[in-house]
Amino acid sequence: MHRPGPEGDKDGESWDRLVTAWRDASVQDGWRHPADWDLAPVTAVARELSGSPTLSSALAAELGLARAEAGVGIQETLQDLHSLYETVGIAPEFDVVSALAAAWAEGVQSVAELGCVDIATGLFTSAHFQHRLQELLQDDAEQAAEMLVARFTLQADAPEPARLGWALLAELGDCVRRTLGHGPCAAHLPGAVAVLVQDSPESQQRLDSCRGALEALRDGVLRPVVLTQHRATQNEPIPPTAEARKKIS
Repeated sequence: MHRPGPEGDKDGESWDRLVTAWRDASVQDGWRHPADWDLAPVTAVARELSGSPTLSSALAAELGLARAEAGVGIQETLQDLHSLYETVGIAPEFDVVSALAAAWAEGVQSVAELGCVDIATGLFTSAHFQHRLQELLQDDAEQAAEMLVARFTLQADAPEPARLGWALLAELGDCVRRTLGHGPCAAHLPGAVAVLVQDSPESQQRLDSCRGALEALRDGVLRPVVLTQHRATQNEPIPPTAEARKKIS
């Protein structure tokens, strides 16, 4: 269904109105966390479409790469592009969609090759999480004082974590991103998920929502999911799974 695009001529600040209309359409179509939507290529894309009836493949590729590096999934990335085309009232172009998807795939692969991303879940690795935490503590003590390290221990009453299949691990990663958004640094650990998040009422609501969503996966296969938290400034190492279970018991 065609949505009315930004009114007015194609000069001046029409690109700014297009950004707003595009973001609103994307959120309406299912973009989960509006605060994470506005990446750098968005403005360039809007400027180009405000003065041209077509979008270049090069800019589409920039957008796809930026979405991948921000941890956005391919389905959400393609839906966002579709929302843009509906907003301006033109049909999606194959070359543009192909360029965006190819750049997204390359971006995901590049991030994974750096050792930052756990391929099975799409979340960060434990090593990258620890690195990000140490950077925060060393470079910005004031911000670190406002951050929490949260841990979701999966199947918390089991003596050892079960081996999860690839499909379930992919669902786990999608569940974490869907409920927490793309902002927090979330890492997959053996039998657990760790999250570096700002200490705020909104974050607490998202953490509680994430715990509930994890427990609901596959009719409760990950239950019980236990959520524990400590301040980032305490600089506690992420404990091995066995230690974490001793703390809980």
